[in-house]
Amino acid sequence: MRSIRLKAFRLSVTIVLSAVCILTGLNIRHAEARQEIIESGKELKGISFNEFWDKVQDEGKKWAGNKLYIGKISSGTFRGFDKHDGLSPIWEAHMVKCNEVKEQKEYGKTLSTCKGRGMVLRLVESGIIGLEAGLHIKKEGNFHGAAVDFDRIKLSAQSAEQAANQHMRYRSSGFDNYTYDLKIDQFSNRPVWIIKKACGLRGVSERRCRSKDHWIVKLDGETGEIIR
Repeated sequence: MRSIRLKAFRLSVTIVLSAVCILTGLNIRHAEARQEIIESGKELKGISFNEFWDKVQDEGKKWAGNKLYIGKISSGTFRGFDKHDGLSPIWEAHMVKCNEVKEQKEYGKTLSTCKGRGMVLRLVESGIIGLEAGLHIKKEGNFHGAAVDFDRIKLSAQSAEQAANQHMRYRSSGFDNYTYDLKIDQFSNRPVWIIKKACGLRGVSERRCRSKDHWIVKLDGETGEIIR
């Protein structure tokens, strides 16, 4: 009798574990399928950084007035479109209503910190399956970190790309993919464009370049100076 109960218990455990594995596999496959749909946008032209920046200025100034600061800018991660000439299907900016700026000494340098409220503005091009097109603003919350005054960001993504190409003595082709990210250097209290050049999907598929063909250039977002 004891042996029969033990076998029955083992059988029930096996059934439960098998069911868990099947359900987990289905969830994983569903997540992968959803990601593939989101990444399968066709005939995208990209949104210019200047168009996006006008939206940030309009919405940001309404919300924060002269207290508008920027904590970060990103062109997002999107497969299926090779970003170039300051164009991206998705743009995102972390806007800050900076009520107080604090400075403190760390490692012999002055560390600047903004305290206030933060909000994320996102602009999405139409035609991306799985993402709603248009302007989206995420609910605001507390912010405590690095940010700079909106008016200090004078260099556009396209200008930063051109300056990076010139610095690298590189002539851009139709096979490149650029990534545009602007972050704040808290110690130097300045906006920094991080321009990454890589081989695009078209370049890889047509064997015009390799995935290892890439470089990164950092530039001051206010002066355009190359940061070494």
